[in-house]
Amino acid sequence: MPDPALKQWDKEDKGLKKSGIAKKDRPIKPERDSAYPTKTEIALGLLKEFKVAHSLIKIKGVLADALYGEKAFMDEAAKESGGSQVISQLRKNQNIEYRGRIRSVESYFNSINKGIDQIIRVRGGKEIKVTVSSARLKVSSHSKKLFVIALKYDGENDYRYLVATDLTWRTQDIIQAYTLRWLIEVFFEDWKLYEGWGREAKQLDEEGSSRGLILTLKIMETELSEVVIFSP
Repeated sequence: MPDPALKQWDKEDKGLKKSGIAKKDRPIKPERDSAYPTKTEIALGLLKEFKVAHSLIKIKGVLADALYGEKAFMDEAAKESGGSQVISQLRKNQNIEYRGRIRSVESYFNSINKGIDQIIRVRGGKEIKVTVSSARLKVSSHSKKLFVIALKYDGENDYRYLVATDLTWRTQDIIQAYTLRWLIEVFFEDWKLYEGWGREAKQLDEEGSSRGLILTLKIMETELSEVVIFSP
């Protein structure tokens, strides 16, 4: 859940800003309450718990979508997982440094380092054609060199930009590893529906998210008024 105090401050700040109030005259942003961690903080906490609970499993890669492509998460995830490869995404307008000049990642791959067609294996199975280009570049927001890949599936018009922490991996290995992320997306989608957390959930918000099972009682029209319990 979002921090109520931060949420209220953000709403008021936007209103004051729209009214032309200078930043120095607007209320200072409050500190985040630790009772309301961010998604990245929750993810890192889960990674730490997994490492303790399953110490015999060697983590080779941590895969996360664009929300987790920030320096704080990727550095900490690599550290907590024992120096494994961490793969996420960059936004197209994020800056990289190339030959002393700063430009957007989109500009670099569209004008300087254009892609070539390759065949990759998706989730260890089906082979598909993609357009790929890659380089080890200094990403401004991370203040260090990372492995950056421009990837476009057959039939797509625009690139997506992958970013990885371990510079020793091959381009193809990073791309093929990243396709495994969709396995968990399928699980998320199925489990949300199964657990009643989707749009049609009977209980929403904090209370609903803490209930893994919703029971529905149906009275059958019989002499004994038989009660049948249905679960998802």
